Amino acid sequence: MKKDIKLKAFTFVCTALLFLSGCKDESYPDIVFNEGEGGFSLAELSLDVNTNIPVISRADDVDVSEYQVKIVNPTTGKPVSNKTVWKFSNMPEILTLPVGKYRVEVESYDWSNLYAEFEKPHYTGTYDFEVKAGQITKADKVPCNLNNIKVTVQYTDALKNILDDDAKTTVVAMNSVGADGYNVSLEFGRDETRAGYFRYVEGSSTLVSSLSYTYNNVKNEVYHTMTGVAPGQHRVIVYDYVTSDPNGTVSRGDIKIDVKVYSVDVDGTISVKEGVLDDSDRPGHEDVPGVVEPGTPTTPEEGKIDIVNPNAEGKAPYFDLNKVNEVIEEETTGREYKLTINSTKGFSGLKVVIKSNDLTPELLEEIGLSNEFDLATGLTKDGLDISQALSNNFGFPVKQEVTGDDVKKVDFNITQFVPLLCIYPGDHSFVLTVTDKDGNTKSAELKFRAL
Repeated sequence: MKKDIKLKAFTFVCTALLFLSGCKDESYPDIVFNEGEGGFSLAELSLDVNTNIPVISRADDVDVSEYQVKIVNPTTGKPVSNKTVWKFSNMPEILTLPVGKYRVEVESYDWSNLYAEFEKPHYTGTYDFEVKAGQITKADKVPCNLNNIKVTVQYTDALKNILDDDAKTTVVAMNSVGADGYNVSLEFGRDETRAGYFRYVEGSSTLVSSLSYTYNNVKNEVYHTMTGVAPGQHRVIVYDYVTSDPNGTVSRGDIKIDVKVYSVDVDGTISVKEGVLDDSDRPGHEDVPGVVEPGTPTTPEEGKIDIVNPNAEGKAPYFDLNKVNEVIEEETTGREYKLTINSTKGFSGLKVVIKSNDLTPELLEEIGLSNEFDLATGLTKDGLDISQALSNNFGFPVKQEVTGDDVKKVDFNITQFVPLLCIYPGDHSFVLTVTDKDGNTKSAELKFRAL
């Protein structure tokens, strides 16, 4: 719904604008302009606030009385003077300006020092006009649209019933991680219903959410990366749980949290952008006995370890083990970045080392990772068990999914990780060291250059 809220004209004292000589506009015979001046009538100015997207605003009316209105130089973007900045409810009827081109800028709040706020949407709009000598230009509608990313978090009732009260989701816009002194993230408790709004920065389109919760006295975290975020979108994060019990009973402590992120774009299109795969679709569980999918690597020779790019059509022709692979964030959407590791003797170790100047151990720790870990044990180099984060948050196979007696093939899938690399332009690499059950080893390095 679009609300066309007309400004009620306020009485303007024009006496100071009257001169003994000058130009008149016949529409306003009592106003006389000096040479080289004209007028701009704000009496007709209205704000066309776009509430077409149901999830952006469900209100029947939008209170624009506190919206900030500026008359600015369209080249510099700066207000013409300190007398050309008002609240929408306190504007003059007519403004005298030198002849020239100008722009009306409207915003719901001043977001110059804001990065993340609850219930504080940043609507903006512009309107260009020209002042002509001796004439009064009448204002028109200023279209206003949401200029940041809206986020809401939902927990299903079934999940709420098994989580402790301390469950919360933290959402951070990765472009604002280094904004010292400012609030750059928001926490959504399990009963939080407010909407959060995040600053959009040109060229950076990634949000990261992390759900922390306690179940059976064990603290857990679920991380998720959202890419392709843009102004005017509403990302709806929905958490539910998955249990292996056919009756849905939760009793053994083996639940996995399922997260789906719905996106409502500026054109009103609703889609499921991301979701955590269930166990049958997790890496290492794709095989169906007797069926060989096109592009599946052949079984290596006896006693051999192979680390290969499967290059399945439409899936993973996006990197090469023999070169530095250039990646751009907007090109990662819909692509899969996966290596297949084969070992006829099975696996006893699968160590991963992340090499990067920007992805420091401290930063990786914030998203539940380490710069060095072993998927065979789920442990970091310091002995910290991060197996649950590796499995639930990033879909890596861990422990028995790697070392089981019947496991001869493991997929190393970093599809969710690659968009994060693009936040930090430069070189990043993943060094894999595979050890089979006879003690044989083989290494490979997957190199990326984020542009």
